[in-house]
Amino acid sequence: MHTADADDQRGPGAPIVSVGLPVHDGERYMAETLDSILGQDVDGLEVIISDNASTDATEEIARSYAARDPRVCYVRNERNLGAARNYNRLVDAAKGRYFKWAGYDDLLRPAHLRRCLEVLDAEPEVVLTYPRTDIIDGAGEIVRQHDDNLHLGSPDPVERVRHFARSFTLCNPCFGVIRRDVLLRTSLVQPFVSSDIPLLVELALLGQWHEVPERLFLRRIHETSSRQGGLTMEQVARFFEPGRSRPLAPRTRMVTESLRSIGRSDLPAAVRARAAAAFLSTWTLRRVRVRGGQAKAAVRRRRAGGAGGRAMAARNAGMMERDPGYGQSRRVGVGGG
Repeated sequence: MHTADADDQRGPGAPIVSVGLPVHDGERYMAETLDSILGQDVDGLEVIISDNASTDATEEIARSYAARDPRVCYVRNERNLGAARNYNRLVDAAKGRYFKWAGYDDLLRPAHLRRCLEVLDAEPEVVLTYPRTDIIDGAGEIVRQHDDNLHLGSPDPVERVRHFARSFTLCNPCFGVIRRDVLLRTSLVQPFVSSDIPLLVELALLGQWHEVPERLFLRRIHETSSRQGGLTMEQVARFFEPGRSRPLAPRTRMVTESLRSIGRSDLPAAVRARAAAAFLSTWTLRRVRVRGGQAKAAVRRRRAGGAGGRAMAARNAGMMERDPGYGQSRRVGVGGG
């Protein structure tokens, strides 16, 4: 089991790892999620639940866990602050040296935190660890395996940014275990669609990432969980910031904010310039390839025609929906924040 050592920064008995759970109306899955977090085989755990003015049984469930387990702290916002502010409040409230966000509907296998903490304790150059992922549905059944391929082991921050821009999809490392002091050097979660991508760009600049090879993260995708679940872009925008309408040009905003995050870095100017060029060129190449694939698919549909063409169109649409950068990388939905 993971135990405290002399390097813990907040005195004897302070938590080692803080798990922050932002939630709004998460009664359907939250108890199962909390059980999986509290069942981790580590010492020094604290769990902070930030309830974004839920109107269902979320408060009752959370208070019951806090009453019977001293590791759980429950706080409630008087009004819905939006997901971005709710996520960030958890980082400020945390006492652990390491921090992890947890989706209200995701599950962790028992060794999830231990395996991540072992890496962070042994490798000071690593700022973020995350395990590989199984995708589950609303009933908790595994529907597929997902590989993030974001083991950013290069000592060169420019190469790490290039690797991230080339490979990111669901951005599961955002739910990895992060050194809290490093996380506080970033802009955290910002109030716009896909703001996890600029955050992860900042973290890629600040240090190496380690992918734990075991599949210890169960990410739930269901009808109200994310863009994959079918929410509209208006719903996604309101998730981040209540009252916001449909965002304009979400891909452009994501790229612009990613470049700004690089510009805010305290790295030398020459390194920042190279990192910005690497991100932009790699992203542009990805988009060119996607556009080419869309054009080829359109030609195949025209040639196929009829019912077969419609079936092919549906299949290709599903493939293209997995293209990143369209507001689908972050957890969104009724209970997400």
